[in-house]
Amino acid sequence: MEIPEIKESLAIGTVLEYYGLKPDKSHRLNCPFHEDKTPSMQVYHKTDTAYCFSANCTTHGRSLDVIEFIMYKEQCSKGEAINKAKSLAGQSSRPQSSKAVKPETETVKSNLARIAVLGKVMSEARHNLQRSSKGQAYCKERNLDYEKYEIGSLEERYHRNWNAALKASALEIGLLTEQENKSLSPVLRNCLVFPIRNKSGQIVNLYGRSITRKNHYYLKGRHQGLYPCYPKAETQRLIVTESIIDAATLAQYITDESYGILACYGTNGFTAEHEEAIKALKGLEEIIFFFDGDEAGRAGAERISEILNTYNLKLTTTTVPTPEGEDINSLIQSHDTEILNHLLEQRAEIARETESCLSLNPVNPDSDNLTSIHPSPDSLDISNPDKITYETEAVKITIWGGIEKHNLHRLKLSLSLENKGSGQSFRDDVNLYSNRSFKQFLQNACEELGVLETFLKNILQDFTKEVESYRLDQKEKAAIQNRPEKVELSGNEQKEAIEHLKDKALVKHLRTSMQQCGLIGETDNGLLLFLIFLTRYFDNPLHALVHGSSGSGKTNLLKTILKLVPEECKYETTALTENVLFRPPYRSFWKNKILLLEDLDGSYKALLPLREFMTAQKISKFVTESDPRTGAFKQVHLQAEGPICIAGATTKDKIYEDNSNRSFLIHVNESKAHQDAVLDYQNRQAAGLTDTTSAIRTAHKVHNIQRMLNNNIKVINPFQPSLKLPEYVFKKLRTNTHYITLIQSITFLHQYQREIKQSRTGEKYIETTLEDVELANLLSKESLLRKSDELSGAVREFFESLKSTVRQTNRETFTGKEIREKFRMHPMQFNRRITELQARGYLKQAGGNQKTGYEYRITTWDDYKVLQSALSIMDDTLSVLWQKYPDGKYNRSIT
Repeated sequence: MEIPEIKESLAIGTVLEYYGLKPDKSHRLNCPFHEDKTPSMQVYHKTDTAYCFSANCTTHGRSLDVIEFIMYKEQCSKGEAINKAKSLAGQSSRPQSSKAVKPETETVKSNLARIAVLGKVMSEARHNLQRSSKGQAYCKERNLDYEKYEIGSLEERYHRNWNAALKASALEIGLLTEQENKSLSPVLRNCLVFPIRNKSGQIVNLYGRSITRKNHYYLKGRHQGLYPCYPKAETQRLIVTESIIDAATLAQYITDESYGILACYGTNGFTAEHEEAIKALKGLEEIIFFFDGDEAGRAGAERISEILNTYNLKLTTTTVPTPEGEDINSLIQSHDTEILNHLLEQRAEIARETESCLSLNPVNPDSDNLTSIHPSPDSLDISNPDKITYETEAVKITIWGGIEKHNLHRLKLSLSLENKGSGQSFRDDVNLYSNRSFKQFLQNACEELGVLETFLKNILQDFTKEVESYRLDQKEKAAIQNRPEKVELSGNEQKEAIEHLKDKALVKHLRTSMQQCGLIGETDNGLLLFLIFLTRYFDNPLHALVHGSSGSGKTNLLKTILKLVPEECKYETTALTENVLFRPPYRSFWKNKILLLEDLDGSYKALLPLREFMTAQKISKFVTESDPRTGAFKQVHLQAEGPICIAGATTKDKIYEDNSNRSFLIHVNESKAHQDAVLDYQNRQAAGLTDTTSAIRTAHKVHNIQRMLNNNIKVINPFQPSLKLPEYVFKKLRTNTHYITLIQSITFLHQYQREIKQSRTGEKYIETTLEDVELANLLSKESLLRKSDELSGAVREFFESLKSTVRQTNRETFTGKEIREKFRMHPMQFNRRITELQARGYLKQAGGNQKTGYEYRITTWDDYKVLQSALSIMDDTLSVLWQKYPDGKYNRSIT
């Protein structure tokens, strides 16, 4: 190892640690090379050097690196200092013999590399904490003073700049672990680091507490050393804590020097080294166990006390009554610092009884008990969500109106406090997360209730913790409840569903199921809607817009078919706001779902994002929101992703034109015959003549059919290049994609009746048959006809009815009055229809005036028949394909 490598591997802090020299927080120390009453040597960790500013020093004027420091300290040659530095840096080179070199024991030799490496790492960790905002924030959260006490932090890849020798030593010690791919993984990454020392004060172990999760880490092998250090020989009272963080916390706030502090490694972490250290304290009179307030903590204190009693040591063992569910660090986070001294005064002696069991006897029986300050964890009574109560022995708190669960950056409550002793009460609103609001509330409440401020503050702090815990729990439960669970089918249910899917009469069974669920007459529209809903599994699903006059049954059509869709695949709403679309409760909320809007009129403001969602299957926008922590405004990017199938109902045509061309248009049957059939069903249902239970069973079977479909299988339509749409179809490019997707949906439904093929790339797929195309033609003709017509659905129905009525009169003209009376139309509605037909050239005014009424003549009679005849191209194309492929399946050899 060359000199530059030695200097790179060995920190000045490690050398100082080895010689028992400890700089103060300003990195100064008394110079070891001359008599020094005030610190005159400055340590520079960045350059790993030291410099003495005293003119009396033999090194004055020299900046000492690690080798020179050893050379002056050992009073040896530079070669011997280099060998010593190699040993401290973790190398195994044998030091040269010299009278000036201090003799070392075998134990020190074996631990030399460990001490050197751990000293260097701890030195780096302390400097890193000075720069780490994340580490400092965690220290602040845990009330740990990193400037006053020796605490460091290590980042994600703290070993990235280490040389090979240092990495090898760190791997042996357990600071690094080797992965299967031979890469090195740091053990203490993202951790606060605490040094654990041996009897000589040297660092022989490190403890890491993760700042990103609740884990904590020790280095591999047995526990070595004690924290914070070996107790002083003159210690009379020793406080033993359950954890290192508790010991570090206690050391900050217990100023009485008569107390010593020693940390265990958990309730089962009382080692032989602990025992030897305690036995060496000749003046020790009392051991105080300050363990966690739980069953494990109490049992651990009793167990260790029994161990110490076997040595016949003349000392008293006591235990501190830590409140239930608390530890030293959590107490200091939620209480004033005096709580620790107060609890220490409450300690009780652990005495051995004749039955070989342990009992607690109060050391100070006159001191106050804290049970009223620390109620049981389940003291929050939530049986009535609008009147939540929290009780201690002294105070009862009632929350009126419930707890806000969604806005977590504040905790605003309407509280009623009652002093159970005097009966006095106090009521007010308070934001427990606002320091000003809380202080004012606390002051006013103490005056009204007649209690001490510290007493009530402790109660409110515990109360706040309970409310926070309840609120987070309720929020998590709500998120779980909102997320639909995947339904697992039994073996019999799977078998039954597959049998239905393989049945050649599958479509017929679906039509029957719709009728059993309450759909009267509209089975073609119902089947089309069912197939549209099935495309929710496609990357670009279809959408549906159902038109009809008020009370015509359009909502009933949508809801009946929606009953046949599994619960986990649908959302139904009367109205929708824009924000609901952009703020789903979780990322996959809209994925492969059906969104049913009962009435588009109630969602007018959401039409723009709905259109974009239909087309792009994802929407996004930027909004400005205030940061709850700082109050500053910031830009937030909101995004929602599909695929999603959207369906809605409306009585209007033109206002939703942009949505219409993105959807299949379905017009409900408003004929008198259909109305009579619906009336008959309603009457039989009211008379109890319909079987409602069979409807539930039928819907459940159809749900299972859909659950058994393979959503990942690909559909290919080899006939598509030969298929043609009518010439007059509106928005032909978009309509053609709808037609293609509808055929794919039919094929997808029949996947158990199709041969599964495999492409050259290994992708599995099924092919469309002519039967699938034939069904698609049948179901889509009406929608295609509507899209070919320049008249809206309502106007077309009026015009066709008008032509039929005029033909029956055997006259060429008609008056507005007689048509209004015949159709029982409101004059304003009639005028809108007539005006539109005139504007498009379908009618012409033939006479009359405003006073006597106008006469009109129909100028175009066969326009609708022309549109209908244009649809024949679909049947003609299909007929040619049937002749070419008689079995309905595509044959590539014929092609």
